[in-house]
Amino acid sequence: MCLTLNKYAKRLIAQEDIICYKILKPDFSKYDGKGFTGVIKGVKCKGHIRIENNRVFLCTNRKPLHGAKALDKLGYKYSWIFDHYVKSIIVDEVDLMIPNKNTTFTTPFQAAKVKIGETYESGLILEEYIAWNEIEIGLHSFANYKGIRRLKCNIIVKCIIPKGSEYFIGLFDGKTSYASNKLKYIEIIK
Repeated sequence: MCLTLNKYAKRLIAQEDIICYKILKPDFSKYDGKGFTGVIKGVKCKGHIRIENNRVFLCTNRKPLHGAKALDKLGYKYSWIFDHYVKSIIVDEVDLMIPNKNTTFTTPFQAAKVKIGETYESGLILEEYIAWNEIEIGLHSFANYKGIRRLKCNIIVKCIIPKGSEYFIGLFDGKTSYASNKLKYIEIIK
């Protein structure tokens, strides 16, 4: 995620906690090669999970799930990349799509591991160009739930940028967003 700013944007200090929202996905990294049963795109299926370049592929022989191609489909004919069509993935009798207090999540762009209730810190680096500025390094979040609830994603988390944190306001994908040096993950709301 890259936050685009106008050329006059400046670094701000949060005078109070700022509520924001983040899209996450379950951390599948420890399930590479494991078998699963599930429902994807309304299709009941079984297969194996394959992780390639921080991307999660669900490999199966169900033809309707012929989607993004994993390089190694683990002997299966088809693979589907993890997306909003994945409704249930059960491994060892646990549905990974039903989060609990022990669930670890990853951010969609950097695949950074996060847990609900924890606060994370990052550098906050402004890249200056002639006509605009961008923030690539920082903790990115959306300003409004209303703006992202229509996005086709699996998990939306309410967060706060803690009082005293440094942040910028800009746009990502046409939606008002933040990049901050601190972010606390509060609760799953979807």
